[in-house]
Amino acid sequence: GQAVANERIAELQVHRAQQTVAYDIAAAYLGLLRAQASREVQEQTVRRAEKFLKDAQARRRGGVAETEDVLRAEVQLAESRDALLLARQAELDAMSRFNLALGRNVSLPVQVAEWRERPAFELSLRQALELAIANRREVGMAVEAVSAAEFGASAARAAYYPHVYVRGSVGRADGSGIETGWHEGAAIHLDHAFYSGGKRRGDQLAAEAEVRVAVANAQALFDTISLEVNLAFRGVVTARERIELAERTVVQARENLRIMQVRYINGNATPTDVVDAETSTTRAEQRYFTSIYDYLGSLARLEYAMGIDQGCLSEM
Repeated sequence: GQAVANERIAELQVHRAQQTVAYDIAAAYLGLLRAQASREVQEQTVRRAEKFLKDAQARRRGGVAETEDVLRAEVQLAESRDALLLARQAELDAMSRFNLALGRNVSLPVQVAEWRERPAFELSLRQALELAIANRREVGMAVEAVSAAEFGASAARAAYYPHVYVRGSVGRADGSGIETGWHEGAAIHLDHAFYSGGKRRGDQLAAEAEVRVAVANAQALFDTISLEVNLAFRGVVTARERIELAERTVVQARENLRIMQVRYINGNATPTDVVDAETSTTRAEQRYFTSIYDYLGSLARLEYAMGIDQGCLSEM
């Protein structure tokens, strides 16, 4: 029994380790996509800053802009390039982490397919918890551990009752001076220890303690799984709402930037107005892509918490 239990525990550990590896790969993959999207946003920001600097320099040569306009544009370009350098570094770091998750040399180059789809999510929290109970193998193991402990407690209580059993024998005797032939015998035996020095009581208390330990361990496991599912589920819901909010914000920020650029050309806006609009646009785009990959990452985390294969929720 113990050997079988150990074998099942080992199988459970291997299965969970495989799921952990799959989740780590998915998380590293999405982290790399997020870093690439951030780098692309910063590249676009640099291009806009370069264009704004050229416009400011041209306007300065034409006598319709002040020197501080050019200086402000140069500062904005320098800040944008600095942010781009950091974004490229973050992308290289994410690439190394992805290689590590794949078991490859962390210095190797890697190309990943772009994935910005937003799979529908229609599970309720109750359905997610039910899937976790059905798919997390630890749940079955915990229930079996409680059952085994209860059987042990029942056996310990049975030691207080007398043991009744039947014995029988049959044999044949041959020889001289004895009664030859077949001899049979049977008897009912009653075995009961009137005093055992507290051993039976101790065995019963130990068995009942094992039941309480098994129940406590099972409850702790159920609470942990419930917490993991709850946190991942709320992460999915929040990220989905953030995507909807970020989409509107990006549209508004880009339109505001366009208006500020037109007003600046017409002399009705300052370089600071354009820079502020540019900064708002960059932040809005960053938040948009971050929310997308947070959503996909939360789906992967929920799959891991429910004990199902990575990608299942994306295909539902």
